[in-house]
Amino acid sequence: MTIRRLKSLIAIKETGSFSQAAERAHISQSAMSQQMRQLEYDLGLKLFDRSGRTPVLSKAAIELLPAIRDAVNAYDKFINLATVENNIRGELSLGSVPSELTALVPKALTELRSKLPGLKLRVVPALSAELWDFVHKEKIDAAVMSRPSELPKGLSWFTIGFEPLALAISESDERTNVREILSETQYLKLPSGAWINRPIKEIFTKLEVNPTTSTELDSLASVASMVSHGLGVAILPIPIAANEISAKLKFISIEMPKYKREIGILYKKSSRKYSLIETFATSFNTVIAN
Repeated sequence: MTIRRLKSLIAIKETGSFSQAAERAHISQSAMSQQMRQLEYDLGLKLFDRSGRTPVLSKAAIELLPAIRDAVNAYDKFINLATVENNIRGELSLGSVPSELTALVPKALTELRSKLPGLKLRVVPALSAELWDFVHKEKIDAAVMSRPSELPKGLSWFTIGFEPLALAISESDERTNVREILSETQYLKLPSGAWINRPIKEIFTKLEVNPTTSTELDSLASVASMVSHGLGVAILPIPIAANEISAKLKFISIEMPKYKREIGILYKKSSRKYSLIETFATSFNTVIAN
């Protein structure tokens, strides 16, 4: 019996099929089936009812699952405690929305590397919706992103901070009236898949404005750069950690309604790299304090 086979059984329960569990484990469906037959042999139990078109967990398997999860969690916790030292040689794959890659995330990663110099880091930039999917499918270990409206079972959230939405204009622009600026100036659109678009639309409705929009850009960072060059205006979150681009912007507060974007880290509760993710999360405390 191996931990790998026990994890595969859990994956079959969570995904509902051999094929999806095999995809998660990056192995073939036949290899997954072979693992389960070997586990049945090791335990001397029938774990699946194969009388139908697709195998389903047997009563014995369902009754064993809580104990199996406890065993797997205990094993992963032991591995974390044994490996999270300054000389660790593992890898942590992290996702991040592009807007936080300009200052906040690099500063936190610098802090993390000072604590764990042997750690290998892989960073994947993407929008929050994509990062949610990557974490859920275990393609990455964790992601710095906007908080989703709901947290599916199995996912956890660590809040880094809040970024109030404000009207961003170039620092040379001397105007102050939000409604007039939005009505008179070309508005730079955020990616259609950006979660922040919903509160922005609500702001337009509350202010009774219908801005003239331009070509959709690929990220908040791109929009901010265009605004800094006087090529338009946009409603953007004021970054937790200032960067070179935000320093060239002027932010005008939107008094009614007020919105904030919650930035944090999304990760799986069952991640075997939980201790590393926790260390990464605490790195932000140092960055924000400074």
